[in-house]
Amino acid sequence: MSRAILGGSRRSLVGLLVFFVFAATFVPAQAAPGGNKGGGGGGGKCNPKKTTCSEPTPESSPTPESSPTPESSPTPESSPTPESSPSAPTGELQVSDTALANPAIADTLVPLGRGRMAVDGSRSILLYEERFGHRPWIYARDAVSGSEGHVALPYDSLTGWSDAAAVLRGSDLWIFSGSGPMYLRHYTLAGSPLPTSASLASVKTFGDADSRPGDMIRLSSGSLVAVWHQQGALGSQGHYVAYRSTAGQWTTQYVGFIPTRASKDALAQHPVDQSVWLFNNPDAWSSIGAAHFTETTSGLRVDWTNPYFIDSRFGEYDADPENPDVVVAPDASTGEIVLAYQSAQRKMFSTSVAGSYPAIARISTSGSMRFMHLPIYVERISRLGLVISPSGLWLLHRPVNTTTLTFDDLYLSRYAGGSWQTKKLGTLFHRYERVAYGVGRAEFAARMADERIHAYRSN
Repeated sequence: MSRAILGGSRRSLVGLLVFFVFAATFVPAQAAPGGNKGGGGGGGKCNPKKTTCSEPTPESSPTPESSPTPESSPTPESSPTPESSPSAPTGELQVSDTALANPAIADTLVPLGRGRMAVDGSRSILLYEERFGHRPWIYARDAVSGSEGHVALPYDSLTGWSDAAAVLRGSDLWIFSGSGPMYLRHYTLAGSPLPTSASLASVKTFGDADSRPGDMIRLSSGSLVAVWHQQGALGSQGHYVAYRSTAGQWTTQYVGFIPTRASKDALAQHPVDQSVWLFNNPDAWSSIGAAHFTETTSGLRVDWTNPYFIDSRFGEYDADPENPDVVVAPDASTGEIVLAYQSAQRKMFSTSVAGSYPAIARISTSGSMRFMHLPIYVERISRLGLVISPSGLWLLHRPVNTTTLTFDDLYLSRYAGGSWQTKKLGTLFHRYERVAYGVGRAEFAARMADERIHAYRSN
């Protein structure tokens, strides 16, 4: 199938996709984690064919103690050969739908966060705020007992909650958010089995007015890793990576290897060797960059960086040329990191509406990859949701309606047993609504047309 790329630089797609008839292909390929394209933390250069920029290390920015040489890696195949073609979808997904209600407030509830819920064992936490009062809350649920509840979060300020990433560990809830500077709020939760109250233990700030939120995860060691990026208005673009050891000590380092203005970040720990991966997609970069770290006794060590980790070498599995979403989850069952994003398999439906097939990249510890598409044109920069559970791979997305040229309907698709199944969950309150998704369990949430947050779950 030929590819259609913005601006007419690639061939248009022949024919229209008929929804609910799916065909997906796994494609093996080799990535180039380091090579000659990436640099160690502290400097890199941009592809002049895509944009013009320079990323020197800011004088005021701390740099890693050492600048490791990027690891060498195999060159990707120029024309990957499909391994197999899964069968067409069968049946429909069974998904429960619960509209959330907080009896303590009369205001509308609005999801608050970048996507991934805070999960610890059977407990999951969804962040939300009051639509007009903007006061933050959490919705907590236990997947085993089915018990649920709402807890108000004390706050130092109602600013600095933009695109929050949250991590839950025992009674500790960490929320990393802001639109410059960045705020890290540490809460202590009380109550069992679910929290019934929360206290604000500390607030820590990072970055400056030029900083924008990235992501935060908890490592298997119990340490925390948070990342944010710079817009370039007050200095150089680039990433800052903050690491909190289990002893409670914070260290921060600058990693400049890719332009970061209007970019999207995602963090994951590899389930095999416990390495830490940062993925980044800047606006109009047409590639997905990656940085690889190893946790040591003194913090995170930069192993290699590559601004073109996924690029045109992978054909239709390259990133959409605009600003696709990037979501990631570890898959312990296969020993891979799974990355989902809008791909270069693209179609312009009008001058303002474009769609791209979501791509799924499975990444080994060496950086080699195998790919698959969900063959549905979803809006090219809309937010995705990704969950890896024992029942399959789950992808939350909003397809382009080829008749109305709208994309405000929310769909959930599952890949299992060699085929895709899909279900329309409903119509969103706004076409660019935030969505939330779980970790290890098929649970999702979004504000729908009735102006209520709906929680969706499946086995």
